[in-house]
Amino acid sequence: WFDAILLFLSSTVGLLMAFISLFRVERFLEKLLSTRFIPLVTITLLFLGSFGVYLGRFLRWNSWDIISDPPGLFSAIADRLIYPFDHLRTWGITVLLTMVFCLLYFSVKKLPSYLSRTA
Repeated sequence: WFDAILLFLSSTVGLLMAFISLFRVERFLEKLLSTRFIPLVTITLLFLGSFGVYLGRFLRWNSWDIISDPPGLFSAIADRLIYPFDHLRTWGITVLLTMVFCLLYFSVKKLPSYLSRTA
């Protein structure tokens, strides 16, 4: 139970920290871009993050591999971009994670306004 609780809590805290960072990026971009482009940028960033989760979870790439093995990492990414139909699992999982992250992010982002209306 200890391991399960520790994994759940650390995953939740990590996800919340990522959402806070993304929210701050949105606030920064509001000064540079039209507000109608912000959701598109947000979804794109969540998609890229989802692809990163796939690379780490399923292909076992780590953040230090950008330094220690850049040709291998770029080759794995390029292979999936050049031959997308040979890697349907990659894109299925990436799109699924993107939808989950979008659902969670936009729900958490709207939560304060919903809570203030009920008070």
